[in-house]
Amino acid sequence: MKTPHILQNAPYNETQRAWLGGFFSGMHSHMLQNTGPSNQTDVRVINILYGTQTGNSESVANDVATVAKSHGLSPLVKSMDEIEIDTLVKMDYLLMVTSTYGEGEMPDNAQLLWDAISADSAPRMENTQYSILALGDTSYDLFCQAGIDWDNRLAELGAKRLYDRVDCDVDFEDLAESWISSVIPMMTDGAAVTLLPSESGANEKPKYNRKNPYTTKITANRLLTAEKSSKETRHYEFSLDGSGLSYEAGDALNVIPQNCPELVSEIVKAIACTGDEDEPVNGELMSLSEALRTHFEIKLPSKELIQEIANRSGDQELNGLLESANKDKLADFLWGRDTLDLLLQFPGIEFSAAEFIALLKPLQHRAYSISSSSKMHPDSVHLTVASVRYQAHERNHKGVCSTYIADLVDEN
Repeated sequence: MKTPHILQNAPYNETQRAWLGGFFSGMHSHMLQNTGPSNQTDVRVINILYGTQTGNSESVANDVATVAKSHGLSPLVKSMDEIEIDTLVKMDYLLMVTSTYGEGEMPDNAQLLWDAISADSAPRMENTQYSILALGDTSYDLFCQAGIDWDNRLAELGAKRLYDRVDCDVDFEDLAESWISSVIPMMTDGAAVTLLPSESGANEKPKYNRKNPYTTKITANRLLTAEKSSKETRHYEFSLDGSGLSYEAGDALNVIPQNCPELVSEIVKAIACTGDEDEPVNGELMSLSEALRTHFEIKLPSKELIQEIANRSGDQELNGLLESANKDKLADFLWGRDTLDLLLQFPGIEFSAAEFIALLKPLQHRAYSISSSSKMHPDSVHLTVASVRYQAHERNHKGVCSTYIADLVDEN
């Protein structure tokens, strides 16, 4: 890179020439300092697309970008609804992080792009190298189906799978980290890149995340429906004062609930335990009752628990439903039933605390659409939530999270 030269016949006096010479020299030195040893035009751009319903995929996509930068790559992170198919098919390097919504469906922000790429008229993608991280929940039959569909479709269109798809269950962090550390070096293969030292704060995780949630107070909990109405809809306000958190239109608030203490007590009784049994959970020793209340999904029975109850009970109907693989009939049987209903239906089945915990899924956050505007309420976030309460199988049932926050009214 040459220093700019002032022409001899340029209309400047000596003082002006001296000033311009110093200016150009300083500018040249600054440009040299900001230019890495590799040619900036040679920096490889990798496109990181995310399909998300609750924000997990977006968070992982940003983690991918951080690692990519440290390897001298130039990452572009985009939501799938920000990309047109004409742009997608021109991408040379593509990393995709997507969740699955409901029964094998695309997350909302991925649906339009998926409709375009799955059409018969979709262009070929022979020049694209890609890898996919799929987030899902093994409680659902079509585990990580959105990621599977994307993987298959990209391959059908001629794209080259650079690294095999990784499917993650609800505790996705370790697998996601392993995928990132494996795929990013492969993305640098053949590129002129420079490994960059970590800048101060460059690799900092967000202050609050799924494993370190922000704890706040409910500052408002108002019943919106009439007291005698068959529906119970409530307005909630959560304080964000001093948190540094912000939100935008269309965002969701993830709430981490605790299970109903009464339901915990009934389940402990049904499996013939006391609740005082100490069991290790995430490296911490705690009582069975505390573990069931704060760490495990005890409302909806897991596939593993249903299968074990069938095995131990020897019930012909339940075993027949599981063996026939008739999903519709099994769904009809389970409709309205929770874990306690199944245990009460087959009395006499006992589990040790360790056995029972091993058959449960981790307690997950619930996502609710935000009903406030940060322009009007920058220091709080509002939700409008219908509380789930119903009677089935001769018992009162409650939604895990909707009634957890509703019943906090007496504590605030």
